[in-house]
Amino acid sequence: MLFETWVVHEYLSAVLSDVLHCQREPLPLCLALLQYDKELVSTELSAPPHPSIIHLHQYYSKWLPQQSREELFPKDIGTAHLKTLMGILHDLVSKLQGFQESAHCEPAAAENSQEGSDLFLEISQLSTAEANKEQVLFSVLGSIFKHPCLQQWFLALELAALPPHTLNPVRLKHMCAQLNDDILTLLKTCSPTLSDLGHLELSCSYMEAIEKAVLMELMEKGSQTPKKQSQPFQALLSLHSFMDSCNLREVVSKLLLLPHGSLISPSSEGAQAELSVYGHAALLILTESKANPSKDHGIFLSQAHLHGLSTLLSCSSHALEAFLLQTLSTEPGSAKLIHTDVLLHCLQFPLPDSLSISSLLLQNCSTHRLCFEMWCLEPANMEKLSEQTETFLPLINTYLQVARREDPARPQEVQKEVVMALKQALLAKLSQCVLGNLTEDSGAQVTETLANLIRLSANIKDTKSLINTLPDALQKVDSFERWQLVDAVTEKLDGCPEEQETWRKSVTTAALKCLIAAYSHSKDPATARLEQEHSILERLQGLLTSAEDITASEWNSFIKNGLKYRYRDHRYLNTLSHLLGVMYGGTEVQKDLIPLATLYMMTSSHSLFLPTMLEEDEEHSRCQAKDQKLLLLLQEYERTISFLWGPAAVEHHKTRKSLGASLWKQESFEDLLALLNTDRMLQTIAHFPQHRKIILQRVYYNNAVEDLGNFYDPRFLLPLFSTILQPECVIDCLKFVSSHALGLTVMALSSYDTKVRAAAYHVLSCFYHHLEGARFREKRQLLYLMDTVRNGVRQQNQRLPFVLTTYIAKVAQQMLKPEDHMYMVLNRFLLSHQSLDFRRVPEFFKLFYGFDLEHKMEREWILSVLEEGISDGHSYELCEQQGIFQTLLAFSSSPLCDEHSQAQIIRVLCQAARVTRAAYNLTKSSGLLTWIIQVVEKKNLDQQLLGAIIDLLHVLWFTNLGQKEKQVDEAKTSSSTDEKPKSSVKCLPLPLITEFLSVALTISRHLRSRVKAAQLNVFLQTLCSVLKHRGTALSVNQQADWLTLHPQPLSCTEALTLLLCWASLSRSAALLSQIQALAERHKLKELLGKCH
Repeated sequence: MLFETWVVHEYLSAVLSDVLHCQREPLPLCLALLQYDKELVSTELSAPPHPSIIHLHQYYSKWLPQQSREELFPKDIGTAHLKTLMGILHDLVSKLQGFQESAHCEPAAAENSQEGSDLFLEISQLSTAEANKEQVLFSVLGSIFKHPCLQQWFLALELAALPPHTLNPVRLKHMCAQLNDDILTLLKTCSPTLSDLGHLELSCSYMEAIEKAVLMELMEKGSQTPKKQSQPFQALLSLHSFMDSCNLREVVSKLLLLPHGSLISPSSEGAQAELSVYGHAALLILTESKANPSKDHGIFLSQAHLHGLSTLLSCSSHALEAFLLQTLSTEPGSAKLIHTDVLLHCLQFPLPDSLSISSLLLQNCSTHRLCFEMWCLEPANMEKLSEQTETFLPLINTYLQVARREDPARPQEVQKEVVMALKQALLAKLSQCVLGNLTEDSGAQVTETLANLIRLSANIKDTKSLINTLPDALQKVDSFERWQLVDAVTEKLDGCPEEQETWRKSVTTAALKCLIAAYSHSKDPATARLEQEHSILERLQGLLTSAEDITASEWNSFIKNGLKYRYRDHRYLNTLSHLLGVMYGGTEVQKDLIPLATLYMMTSSHSLFLPTMLEEDEEHSRCQAKDQKLLLLLQEYERTISFLWGPAAVEHHKTRKSLGASLWKQESFEDLLALLNTDRMLQTIAHFPQHRKIILQRVYYNNAVEDLGNFYDPRFLLPLFSTILQPECVIDCLKFVSSHALGLTVMALSSYDTKVRAAAYHVLSCFYHHLEGARFREKRQLLYLMDTVRNGVRQQNQRLPFVLTTYIAKVAQQMLKPEDHMYMVLNRFLLSHQSLDFRRVPEFFKLFYGFDLEHKMEREWILSVLEEGISDGHSYELCEQQGIFQTLLAFSSSPLCDEHSQAQIIRVLCQAARVTRAAYNLTKSSGLLTWIIQVVEKKNLDQQLLGAIIDLLHVLWFTNLGQKEKQVDEAKTSSSTDEKPKSSVKCLPLPLITEFLSVALTISRHLRSRVKAAQLNVFLQTLCSVLKHRGTALSVNQQADWLTLHPQPLSCTEALTLLLCWASLSRSAALLSQIQALAERHKLKELLGKCH
């Protein structure tokens, strides 16, 4: 915009000059132009006039008489042209940024404007264009900010580092000020973009200049109160979030160590003091660093720093109070560094933030507690507490909590005197509040404060009235918080057995009546306060010790209301089960109690009995122990109930019961297949339980039941599939395949149980007959797939490798996707083979080394088969004989392998490493550890790839380790009885342990602060286990007098690297600063780059 305006001004000035030259008498035109210029000046524009206007005015003034000449414009000092050029530069950068931001909107616009255009465009075109825009923007910004003129003149006057020039002092001052403003505007505009691009190094020299200029100003003028912001401080406040943390830490430290007069602006009498420019700058930087954890600069606050902040409280700055509150919340230990004047100021102005600060100071510093006690002993202050009890209640509660701590540094007499004064002022008032109507907001605070006050100061006489009236108040359901007082009163009655027994009985009755009222008040459990109800139920179990403690009517109401409104609350049912022994276990039972037979009928004939037993919100075809028990029940119940489970079973039972046998309709098999959860089916296929037996054991006789988690149980689904595939049934074959029922049946062919495989072959045979009579588009492909599999089976109930069943299941799903590229590839293979060879992974090398345009898709597909299919030794041996692992390692090391394929290959190796035989052979024979070092040593290692390598090393180590470390621990525990000598403990060979340690240390040198916490946790767990087992192996070798090499200890740099990663993830500012100081002191180059 500025460029177009500049061109217009230049053009009009040239035209008017030519018109002036054509005049025989120029005076009228000159007077007219003078009048226009006066009107221009009178408009009081914010920006100065364009240089061409000033030049034209000076030119036509030569034809004016002396008395008519006026100096309308200030004398040009040479900054106008500079401002214009810098404005053009700023406009250029803004337009480039606009293009960059609009790049994300272009895909949607292109898709809406031209349908189908993506058929004729390269897939990578869009990403290449975006990358080019980023490159152009980076190149332009680099040319601007690396220009020597901008670098040398930015804050040059403030730094006293002026380049050679011929300007007089006035012009120099104006030119430097203008250039600083323009460069600062550019930095404000471009710094967020540079941060997003990851190239803040372009502005690094400018940030260093800002820091040096600010520090020089503080050294020269720090003892004075600034009247306005200087240009270095304007730059600091605008760009501090993009500055280096070390430089910013030094600036803030200098600011906080300034005298009190420099941080606070002088104020007139009666006016509130305000923060100065320096104080405002310090507070703003600290506040934003705390508010943005992602940009936390780890500024460490010493006692002197906190003292400087504390003195600013006289300004009553809400931002300062919020910062102190956040600092004390995150770093409680800093309370000991804060002066007691802060506490007195907060007590003088009891606002919410001030009282929160006071509470944190009392919790974490005994000096502040003593200061608060001395403040309370003043009669005026105690009267203030009594009058403003509601305001000071959180602070009083905090003090009563910490007053119970033992603190030898504080005089006990002072504490007792304060507590007694609080009792006299507040005990009666708080008791009256508790016995009245409480709200949920204030009830908890009032009752907790009263309970603490009773524990500390009250005696039985003081609480006599409360003891007599509290049980009646406990029956109310307006606030459950009153129950906090029960424990406090019980402790006070500890030395009076008779009164304590009376109190127990009254509280027992109150608990029962409170629960009855709560159940009647909140009939829907979803809206009830279940946590408070459960707390009272737990109390009731301990309070009720005899049937005589309550009346029969109270007990009967408790049962009726509970079963009516809390039938599905297991806490209520557990409590009821526990109390039955108390109420009915004696020799004599109260006459009016509900008989046990009636209670049994009330429970078993309840409308929610069946839904509760079947757990309406859960599914019961999984591999968990409770689901196996339910499967036994369903097998016994099979004649009267359907094969449905979960909500469908409940609804089916209700329908059959309401319609009767004549109108009852059998469920459809589509309904059964619709109950199968797709994600859970895929998880079951990927982690099929190969060792599961089809004959279910009587689990209630054996507690040691295998629990495989949230997967479907094949012993449930295979009989179900066999039932719905009977010849007389009609089944939707397409639905059977798309619901992954066919895939799960195929996976059962890899089971180690012969009967599971026989059941799976039977289901496949039944499905084949249904498939022959079905009509849908993919029928022929599925038939040919099943023929190919059947022709490859050479033995009855032959067990197939897991990797082959995974391949078949994925091919079956691929047959339903004719639009996919793999559809044609797999069909071409099936049509060229009559049977599958179960000794090889079909077409591995052809798909892995494909040369089609979609070769990456083919490679990704076959790698996904390996990733999901190598789960046992049989599958590993098949792949090893085919040379697959050597192929993967070789290809991953070649330049042809991209990062995505490399990550997928690592996941395949990680899956194979879970097999003991595979882990050993890959380590000893295939050189996998050396290969890992080669991958890690690559430059610019992707963090995702590094995480995959850490997982691979973790699995590889612990699979090779097996139970050896556990045997070592058992040997240590039994060494005292000489049951097992330590030399008999088996350890891994020392060279192998050393090789694992070398790999781990290589990875540690490439860890970055951006590594995820979970990955660092896995790596540290692996490294710790390697070091521990190495120590065990060295000890065993030394006892056996075997020759061993001296172990290479973990170097200080390697240990500090791990500690630095942990400190970065935990955002420990103190530890980061200590590591940085240590690295600078000893010149550890490996750590200096990472600390920044």
